[in-house]
This record gives sequence, structure tokens and C-alpha cells, in this order.
Amino acid sequence: MTERERNAWRKWRKVVFEQARSGQSVAAFCRERGVCAPQFFTWRKRLRQAEAAEFVELKLAAAAPEAKLTFEDVQKGSYVRMDQIQRLLKSGQLGISLRGE
Repeated sequence: MTERERNAWRKWRKVVFEQARSGQSVAAFCRERGVCAPQFFTWRKRLRQAEAAEFVELKLAAAAPEAKLTFEDVQKGSYVRMDQIQRLLKSGQLGISLRGE
């Protein structure tokens, strides 16, 4: 990704976040800031799709203490307990990546 592309992603991530935080409709927010509404919707969709592709959803629920959890279970979206996730993290079988500005 070029520097220009990174800047565009950074800019639109900020714009979409600000709109959500503002409480305004997209139309009012874009009109007030001179942002093209169709372009806003395109970028909001693109950002959501990019975020969804990077994360695996975990469903947390109580499980029997003897239940064994594997990385494959996590990938399939199995219901897991936090202590099971901690065991996988400690063993190096599961990693967590946090994104930020």
C-alpha cells in the first residue's frame, strides 16, 4: 500500500468515526463538512469489510472444565471460555493483534 493509500484509509477511518460519534445523520454530517455522501458510504462499507476480514468472532459461554479447546475450534467460531483462550495464548497457539492509529 502506498503512502497516499494509507493516508486515504486513515482519513476516512477518522471521518466515519467522527460521523458515528456526532449523532448526526450521514446527510447532515456530510453537508456540514463538505464531504460527498456517496463517497462516505463507499468508504464506510470498505472499512467495515476490511475490519470484518481481520477478526475471528469468538462466542463466549460456560463450558465443562475438562473441555479441550484447539485453534481449529476458535477458527470455526466455537463457544469458548476465557480461561481456554488464555491457555492458547500462553502456549503460543493463538495470537492477538490490536490495530490502532
